[in-house]
Amino acid sequence: VVVDDNHQNSFTKIILIARKLLVNGCRCLELDLWDGDDGYPIITHGPARITLCTTIPLKEVIIIIREFSFFQSKFPVILSLENHCSPKQQLLIAAYLEAYLGHCLFIPYNEESLLTLPSPDMLQNQILIKGPKEKLVPELASLVALNSVPFQPDDSNCFHISSMDENTIELKSKSEMIEANRSRFTRIYPKGARIDSSNYNPFFSWAKGCQMVALNWQTQDGCEFSLQDALFRSNEGCGYVLKPSYLMDETIPNTQNLKLNFFFALAQSPLPVPPLTLFIRIFHLNSGVVEKLTPLRAKKSSETSLGGVLMSFGKSRLLGGITQDDFVQFKVKWGRDKKLIFYATGQVRSLVTGYFVVLLRTDKGLNIDHSLKITGEAVEL
Repeated sequence: VVVDDNHQNSFTKIILIARKLLVNGCRCLELDLWDGDDGYPIITHGPARITLCTTIPLKEVIIIIREFSFFQSKFPVILSLENHCSPKQQLLIAAYLEAYLGHCLFIPYNEESLLTLPSPDMLQNQILIKGPKEKLVPELASLVALNSVPFQPDDSNCFHISSMDENTIELKSKSEMIEANRSRFTRIYPKGARIDSSNYNPFFSWAKGCQMVALNWQTQDGCEFSLQDALFRSNEGCGYVLKPSYLMDETIPNTQNLKLNFFFALAQSPLPVPPLTLFIRIFHLNSGVVEKLTPLRAKKSSETSLGGVLMSFGKSRLLGGITQDDFVQFKVKWGRDKKLIFYATGQVRSLVTGYFVVLLRTDKGLNIDHSLKITGEAVEL
């Protein structure tokens, strides 16, 4: 976050963002820690004198974390420490964590005695610290629950976590990553070139079994973020979703096979004049393949009671190969240049048989009152 003319406004804004993230169910926060000029650790993006970014006292953020971590969800929060602090200020970090979060810190004192990491249900109302133990002073390292280590495919320590950017995970073998992620954590984050805080598509990392796929929450105006919203909306926004069984156990085949029949209509007042086109994509989680269906052109079918227009897009049929874990994404585009005006994403498990409604967002990511009305049928073959 770049400093504006009023540093206090920037400080307050970031504190409010951190609170909003926790209240909205975010369960993993990255803290970029640097030495403060006054001797106290701060959160910022690079050395403050060089990057001119807003600086926030770590103590203030930890207080927000303590107060709002379990406001919306009781499931555990993970704090990822990106440490750039001197040993002296690391001691202060450890002191802050113990003083303000000590009562809810999960600390595995004997990793060897735990063959599996406790489930999120067992870790309710607890906070886990993630960081590289070998690079921290002993007082801070002793508070780390998830040890950040380089990725090794045969590493089965459930308390180890490896991080890689979106480009690196793209090059990794799907089978290798699924197997590795059955016993330990992998965290994916945006590549450094995304200086505009844009987002990448999280779907391909999920398809490889990665548990933590970090997105830029400050940028929610893209179809990429709507995939994350669709996934975690399926579990009441608690911040955790159980991985499909076939990603956790190689002996369990994914045998589910659904066919879908849809009839689409869009009602809004006013609607852009035709031509409107509905584009549909299916994200197959098991195979990691994205399937594009034949676009549907809209026709004005009737006036609504509120003076709006009802546009009919007709039917679309998917004759098989669909599972409840897959995603369906709808995009309504306008004109010859196919300008995106509305979009929505849902997991197949949320698309019930019968008449249902998919809430749409504008191209800026804003929710609107109008919706895509669908008569659908999901049949298991």
